[in-house]
Amino acid sequence: MSDWWRFGDYAAVDNYEDLPPPTARITVRPRLPFDLPQEGSSAEEERRLAEYAAALVREPKKEAPQPIDPSIYDTKQYISDASTAAAQRLARPYERANRESQSNVPAVADFLKPETPLDYALMVGSPGFGLVGKALTKLPRALRIGAVAAGGLTTADEAFGGASGAAKKTTSALRQAISDALTPTPPAKTAKEAPGSVLDPKTPPLPPLPPGSLASPYVTNPVRIANPGVYKNPRDIAREAAANVVPEHPALKALFGVTRDDLYQISQQGRRQGNVTEPNIWTPNRPGKINEAAQAVINPTNAQRLIDTLSEARKYEGLEKGMVPWYVMDPLYRRMEQLVGPERAAKEYHDFNMSMTPFSAGSSVPMEINRGTAANMMRMRGEYPTFQEWGGLAGNKRGPDYPEILRDVKGMMGHGGQATPVARYMATGQHGYGKDSVKINLYSGASGVPETGFQTRWAVPDAHFTRAVGVPDARKIPDGYNEYMGGTEYRPIGPWYREAVAEPLGIEAVPAQALMWGTYGPQTGVKTKIGAGKLELISKSIWDRAEKLGIDPKKLRDDVLSGKAHATWLLGALIPAGMMGGLASQDNYDNRDNL
Repeated sequence: MSDWWRFGDYAAVDNYEDLPPPTARITVRPRLPFDLPQEGSSAEEERRLAEYAAALVREPKKEAPQPIDPSIYDTKQYISDASTAAAQRLARPYERANRESQSNVPAVADFLKPETPLDYALMVGSPGFGLVGKALTKLPRALRIGAVAAGGLTTADEAFGGASGAAKKTTSALRQAISDALTPTPPAKTAKEAPGSVLDPKTPPLPPLPPGSLASPYVTNPVRIANPGVYKNPRDIAREAAANVVPEHPALKALFGVTRDDLYQISQQGRRQGNVTEPNIWTPNRPGKINEAAQAVINPTNAQRLIDTLSEARKYEGLEKGMVPWYVMDPLYRRMEQLVGPERAAKEYHDFNMSMTPFSAGSSVPMEINRGTAANMMRMRGEYPTFQEWGGLAGNKRGPDYPEILRDVKGMMGHGGQATPVARYMATGQHGYGKDSVKINLYSGASGVPETGFQTRWAVPDAHFTRAVGVPDARKIPDGYNEYMGGTEYRPIGPWYREAVAEPLGIEAVPAQALMWGTYGPQTGVKTKIGAGKLELISKSIWDRAEKLGIDPKKLRDDVLSGKAHATWLLGALIPAGMMGGLASQDNYDNRDNL
């Protein structure tokens, strides 16, 4: 295969073979001891929460105190989130258990993981009914009550120069007690482990596949073929994707006065450069050893595979003009300028964007729009704590006291993991994700506009991007290998993708990633139609909701942009789909050119 490529020329794509997928690998979950942090931070609010949590152990119905800072979410949610986070940490196979410096933690768990002694104290004091809760109920009641007090004292005292000796001793004892309670008893040794059994934490990483496997030319020492379709003939991949492009919805033109071609021209055919050049992600002061999975995919042969496929995709107008400008939001900003004036528009749009993007974690874009615009509405109404408390509740669990204004907002598991970064943004101006989180930070920047700042240099590494690049085949972990990238993987892959894939195509990295999402979608797990950008999806959601409510779509558009209402995808039409797109059936679109 040629090492050189120019737009319009193609490498030896006929040499790509459609080989059958390899035999499925049987994987097992390693036994993971629960690890507690060694240090934490504190605040007066946390001290009060600790006192309240301790009281809850004795009086489950005790009313919560009024928070000092309205941005702090309520104690009940705090306890629930701590327990959920602990369960996530316990269940996932992560780097130390497999001697890998990579993280595949879903965003819902990434920032929810307990950080301070207080987090763990609350988890112990009110354990809940999940996996971790059942284990923690084995601890004596007195010890659980003492845990909350010790956690609060340890965390609070550190703000004034150090924790008390008694609190430190109690916390140390708690570490061992929790670890003992949560560490399962290993099974008896047998001649051969049965599928699904528990392995010792020192189980070595998965061995590489034999030479000559489907991924071998592109991924160094692959251990699996997680998504065999990504290695198919590039012409076939592009043809399958083009067959799934949906017609343009009339709401895009009706509500924002543009077409897909207009958005494509605004993007300068994918060549428009953002005015934010540095990524909003954590970077270590001293670069360490490159991540092993990343190292396995950043090679010329793999880059050429992606170039060949995307160059084939660019022959199809539906893919090129639908996916390249996926992130372009300028027309929505222009309408916001008309509503609030140019002086306020930049801040209003930035708040709107930052209130929505966290809801992309673990969700399709229609779900993100449904929940994100509802969060923005409640933020603008000064009722965001109500959204935090009720917004995640499933429809079949909603009683008569459920807020009517949220009635058609879709609930979901992991609600706290999506809602809390928005609360942090309201309080601090930052979402506050952890050091290994990159996807939503880059997604927020890619969804900006010139007036607020936007980035095009750093591809958004969602799960489908990760799969198309081949990273799952290089990860030596037995579970969770098909998730999106963490920071240790992305830091070398991001620049490589921009320089080795996007630049030869003549476009920026963000539009290249969007094109790749649509092109590889049928191979990476997207089950529905593609081709509509984010603005078109917002337009359709407003259109559908206005039709359902019997109101003027243009009025609902303005209400959504000003935070007076939310845009809701018709929930009955939702179909489980990929993280980025996920369109409901559009076969029954009405041909409405005018409102």
